[in-house]
Amino acid sequence: MRASEIYELISTPAAVKKFKSSEFGDTKDPFYTTDKDQWNRGGGWKDQVSAFVEQNNLKVIGNGTFGVVVEKPGYPFLIKLFSDADKAYLDWIAFCNANKSNKFLPKFKGKVGRAAKRLLYVRLEKLTHAPNDEPADALNQMIGEYDAGMPMSRISQWFPDYHNDDELELVLKKLISISDGKFKSRIGVDISGDNVMMRGSTVVITDPAYMTDYR
Repeated sequence: MRASEIYELISTPAAVKKFKSSEFGDTKDPFYTTDKDQWNRGGGWKDQVSAFVEQNNLKVIGNGTFGVVVEKPGYPFLIKLFSDADKAYLDWIAFCNANKSNKFLPKFKGKVGRAAKRLLYVRLEKLTHAPNDEPADALNQMIGEYDAGMPMSRISQWFPDYHNDDELELVLKKLISISDGKFKSRIGVDISGDNVMMRGSTVVITDPAYMTDYR
């Protein structure tokens, strides 16, 4: 895959335009701007990802607003590349590493490393996509009910696989705290799409924190 192809995968003018017209379009982050000089400041997010991918024989398998997941043939882990300004994801990694036995959290291998001037990376276990939206829908419902003060015994009665699960309650508390103001730029959680993966039959929440405007 050529650098130019990765460049387009990570962000196209159409993607930038769509982002700027969205509810998050007032972000001050230089990753999303039509100003070329500002975009490329410090080496540039897209340029750094392209270089790292090419140098390490990696394949882009997914990307989000501020992160890219890549795979290396024969390598037992996935690699996530992300901006060093993404404090919310760093906080999530720390939470996961502090609760390594929790089955609802992804397993990371080793420490966060620096791939380039503004680019960090972390290795994580290979997971599979959820077969449908039901796991994400169930989690979103449980987050809302728990936040409203409903006890776990009542919440989990609708979801037998999660009945009175202490590990799930710990994760729910963390997800609710994501919007508690610790980071001024953090605006909430996004439990959908690739943020909800599967380890066998177990739901794994990979990257739920949503940040904009890194200051």
